[in-house]
Amino acid sequence: MYITPPEHTRHRKTLNILIKLVGKGVLGDVLAEHKRMLDLGCGSGDLTILVAKLLNVNEVYGVDIDEDKAKMAKDKGVIAERCNLNNDKLPFPNNFFDYVTAFDVLEHIVNIDHCLKEVRRVLKDTGSFIFTVPNMASLWGCLELLLGRYPWGLEYSFETMRSRSIKVRSIRRVKPAGHIRGFTLWALEDLLDFHGFKIVHSTGFNISVLAYYLPLLPLTYLRKTLKGHLLIVAKKQ
Repeated sequence: MYITPPEHTRHRKTLNILIKLVGKGVLGDVLAEHKRMLDLGCGSGDLTILVAKLLNVNEVYGVDIDEDKAKMAKDKGVIAERCNLNNDKLPFPNNFFDYVTAFDVLEHIVNIDHCLKEVRRVLKDTGSFIFTVPNMASLWGCLELLLGRYPWGLEYSFETMRSRSIKVRSIRRVKPAGHIRGFTLWALEDLLDFHGFKIVHSTGFNISVLAYYLPLLPLTYLRKTLKGHLLIVAKKQ
């Protein structure tokens, strides 16, 4: 199957991992007919459509807090509408979706518990919850803390942040992306377990090049937890 690669590097890596997981059967029977997918924070729908194509989904849904972006996704064929994941109930019935996805979204959510309860409600018992988040325990994040800076994946202001340039004294300012919640694999395992999910696959990507040169990382788990982003596949338990 050929999927046109997205322009964003992180999204390309996400899609490449999902392609491998499809081949391994981790994401279920992609040849099954009449499947539904919901993408949380679907934005303009570009990545949503690519993932839906990969998973052979018939009905593609999306929600986004930005009404204009939801309209853009709708114009591309996604059944999209505005929804605030912090407090709105997802406008779908129970046990409705085969897949619920959230790519770089959960770190923006204040009321993460409400969001996960809603995900569990609309996901089928046999469905998969697939998401990515920045890894606060990444190698780069640990180095930033050692330098007295701020951990990777979090932001201390809605209006301004210093650039994460490798130059310690960088004073260039950038607009924050709105990351208000930090995650590690350990924290995700605990949080998902509390809300009735079990992680069936986890991997890291977008790792700092420094990690490739560290001779003391023989364990896959340790290497995974040092990477910049985490991709999680969870199911109901």
